[in-house]
Amino acid sequence: MVPPLSGPRDCVCSNVCPGCATCAAIAILDEKICRIYCTGCPATVARREVSAIGAENLAMDNKVGLDRRVNFDMRGASLGEVGSLLAETTDAEIYVPAHRIDERRDLYLEDISLDMVVRQLGLLALARP
Repeated sequence: MVPPLSGPRDCVCSNVCPGCATCAAIAILDEKICRIYCTGCPATVARREVSAIGAENLAMDNKVGLDRRVNFDMRGASLGEVGSLLAETTDAEIYVPAHRIDERRDLYLEDISLDMVVRQLGLLALARP
């Protein structure tokens, strides 16, 4: 279970995936939502969770636009894992170049649009009809 989150600054790999080999965390600032994907964790093989800061009813299928402001933290995660998390988070189709799907990165971005996260990673986003 994700530790209690008091705000978006808590949605970072060191807090939500302590001890995990890989982590990706997206804090959606307006909705106060933290979406994470962690692997190689001490207690589980893989974790994929959504936590709402101060919200009681949060559906896993809530999607947000690419214009939403986020904090993004990535530690050792592959572009394939992050692409999957982004696709679950946004209302756009996310594409990862096949030759880069296993590429692992560390990256921290603060108060940036989801679209800019996609661009920083060199991925492609296409709006869903």
